[in-house]
Formats: sequence, structure tokens, C-alpha cells
Amino acid sequence: ALPPASARLGAGEEVRVNLDGRIERHAAVDIGTVASWRRNRLDFKAERLIDVAAEFNRYNESPRIEVRGDEVGARRYSGVFDAHDPRALADFLREDPGLVVEERDATIVVRKR
Repeated sequence: ALPPASARLGAGEEVRVNLDGRIERHAAVDIGTVASWRRNRLDFKAERLIDVAAEFNRYNESPRIEVRGDEVGARRYSGVFDAHDPRALADFLREDPGLVVEERDATIVVRKR
């Protein structure tokens, strides 16, 4: 067994503990992003659409967001959304002229135009 790891943190710092118990210190925590999470907000800064969709799907059973195509999934977006309103993301994505956003049954499908 590995000895317990410890670390002192200052304001605005975070650590991650690896599976082997090693601690990695990260200094630049975005306090606004952390605070958004506590208010059921999702705050994205140039995040890949596939990751944005996955985050919405973590919070919502329906409608699910399905991203079709690697090129579409790799597009990057920024914004702050209500975690429990995937349709707000769909409305936002409809503004992108390169995408088609359709709601089918309990799924929001996002694909290349």
C-alpha cells in the first residue's frame, strides 16, 4: 500500500489524485466555473461539442443529445447553460449555419448540414 498523500492548497488551487496515489497540483482553477456547477449551470469555454453533449446527457435522461460525425463532435463552443435544459443548447446550436439540429422522439440529433 502507498503512504497517504497530502497537499496544502491555497485559494484558487486544485489537486487531482491519480490512481497510484500521486497528487498533481493545478494552480489555475476558474472559480466561476466551479460556482456555476453549484447553481446547476454548465459553463463551457471552447469545449468540443461531443464533450458538451456528454455533460448535458449526464444531467438529463430526456431528451438525450446525439452528435453525429467526428467533424461535428470536434467543433468547439462556449456558453453558459441551465444543466437541466438541453433544448437551450439545441436552440443555441441551430444558430450555427453548418449544423442541422432535429428533435426525434426523446433525442436531439446534431449533424453536419
